[in-house]
Amino acid sequence: MPTRVIDVRSSADQRPPFLLVTDPSVAARYVALSYVWGPNGHEVLLTHDTIKVLRNAIDMTKLSKTFTDAIQITWELGIQYLWTDALCIMQGDAVDWEIESKKMADIFGNAYLTIVAGSAADAHDGFLKTPLRRSIPPCPMKYMKYTKPEDSEHTYVDLGDCWVWLSRLDTPGPVSARAWCFQEDILSPRTIVYGSEQIYFKCQRGTYREDGSVTSKLSLKKWDKFLMPNAQSLLGEPKLLPPKGVMLRLWYEMLYPYSVRDMTNPRDKLPAIAGTAKLVENIVGCRYLAGLWEDDLVRGLSWVSMWMYASNRGKALTRPVVSKKEQHSKKIVRAPSWSWASVDGAIRIEGSSIHSENRWCDRANFCIWPSDKNSELWASKDSKNPDTENECELCIRGVLKRVKALNEVTEERQKAFISRLLADKVGGPPKKLHTVPLVPAEVPKPQRPCSDVDETDRAIGFGWFDVAEEKCDLVFCTRLIREQGLILEETQPGRFRRLGAFKVIGNGQQYFDQQGLQDFILI
Repeated sequence: MPTRVIDVRSSADQRPPFLLVTDPSVAARYVALSYVWGPNGHEVLLTHDTIKVLRNAIDMTKLSKTFTDAIQITWELGIQYLWTDALCIMQGDAVDWEIESKKMADIFGNAYLTIVAGSAADAHDGFLKTPLRRSIPPCPMKYMKYTKPEDSEHTYVDLGDCWVWLSRLDTPGPVSARAWCFQEDILSPRTIVYGSEQIYFKCQRGTYREDGSVTSKLSLKKWDKFLMPNAQSLLGEPKLLPPKGVMLRLWYEMLYPYSVRDMTNPRDKLPAIAGTAKLVENIVGCRYLAGLWEDDLVRGLSWVSMWMYASNRGKALTRPVVSKKEQHSKKIVRAPSWSWASVDGAIRIEGSSIHSENRWCDRANFCIWPSDKNSELWASKDSKNPDTENECELCIRGVLKRVKALNEVTEERQKAFISRLLADKVGGPPKKLHTVPLVPAEVPKPQRPCSDVDETDRAIGFGWFDVAEEKCDLVFCTRLIREQGLILEETQPGRFRRLGAFKVIGNGQQYFDQQGLQDFILI
C-alpha cells in the first residue's frame, strides 16, 4: 500500500471519502489515477495545513471533476482505496515529494488497477462524459442479399440499411503528451483508459477495446514484459530474464517517446522516469548515472537530436528554463551536459550495432568512468536532479583534438559537401543545412587565393550541435568509437562540456590516430 490513500467506501454510508494514512503491514487492493493536472490547478490539495481536515472528510463539491469521476469508478468497482498524487503526496513539501516520487514503481506497479483519464486535458474536465467527436459521421448503406430461386431469375432482397463508420482510435488523449504519465502507463499491470474516442482495457494479456477489437500481447517483446514490480520475481530465474544488452536496448528505445513529452516543472526530467530506471537497474545490475548506465557509457553518450538526424521528427533541442510564464525565466542545469536529460526535445540513441568489435577505439586504453568526486550522488541520489554542473562528472581517457566548425560555409559549398557524403555512403542527417563540416584547427598555407579555397575539402568529419544557439567555431572533438564521438567546449583547463556529436570521414581516422591519449573531465 502507498503511504496515503483515499478511502472511498465510506460513500456507501453516505459519508464523504477521507484521507487514510496506511499501516505498512497491511496489504489491500487500491486503484491509482493517471491524469493531466492542467493549467487550472486544484482547489483541494494535501498540504500541512489541510491534512487534518482531509483525514476527517474530503468535500466532494470542491474536488476537481477528474477526481470525483475516479472516486465514482473506484467505488462502483467495489475497491476501497484510491491513490492520486495531489491528495496523497504532501504538496509544497520537498522532502515528502522526494520520498514519494521514488516510490512510483511500487505505487503504480502494485495497484490493482490504474485509471487513465486520457481524454481530459485538465483535472477540471473529467473523463466520464467526454463526447465522441467524429470527423466523419456514420453513414447508412443499403444491405442487399442476392438470391436465385429455382426456375426464376436472380433477385436482390433489400434487407434495409446498415451503418458503416471509421474505426475508433485507441489513442489515450492529452495524457500521451505528459512525461509523468509515460512511466505510469509502463509500470501499471492493468489499466482502463478513458481515451479520446473509446474506452479500452490493457493488461499483460492484451488490449480490449470498446469497439470490440482485441490486440493480443501473449508474446511480449517490449519493455512492458519486464518493467513491472510483479515481474521482478524473475530476478531469481536468470533464464527467464532478457539478456543485459537487450534490456539496455529497450531502455534506449524508450527514450525517444519519453523525450518528446512535456512537463510542468522542467526539473522533473529525471524524476519522472526514475521509477522505470529503478526496475531496469535491478535487471542490468549496474549503476544508473543521470539517464545513462555505467556499463554502457559509450553508447549512452552517443545520443543525438532527432530533429538534426531526421527532418520529420520532433523539434530543435533547447535548454530547459525555470518557467516560460515567469517574467524572468532563466535556464537551469538539471543534468550534466553529457546526459540527454540536459536538453528538451526528441533524442535518439543508436542500437546495439554500435558494439561491433571493429567500431571500438583501442579498448585496452580508451575508457570512461564516473568521477570519485561526490560519489554518493551516483548511488543515493540517482533520481534527484543535480542543480550544478560540477556534481556529476565523467573521467575520459582518449584522443582530444582541436577542430574548426565551418558554421558559415556558403550554401553552394554546403550542398557540394553533402553530395560527397552521400556519394561515399556516409550516414548523416537529411537536414542538410544543419550538418556542420569539421576541419583541423591548424590552418595550412594556402596554395591559391583564399576566396577560391573550399575548406570542406579537408574535412575530417561532420557534426551537429545539440542546441543551435550554442554553435561556435573552435571546438574540441573526442572519439567514443572509431567512427563517431563528441563535440566539446573547454570551460576550464582539463574540463569540458558537451556541445554536440560528430562522425569521422575521409582522413579523419589518421588525423585522430596521430595524437596520444590524455585524461580529461566531462561535466
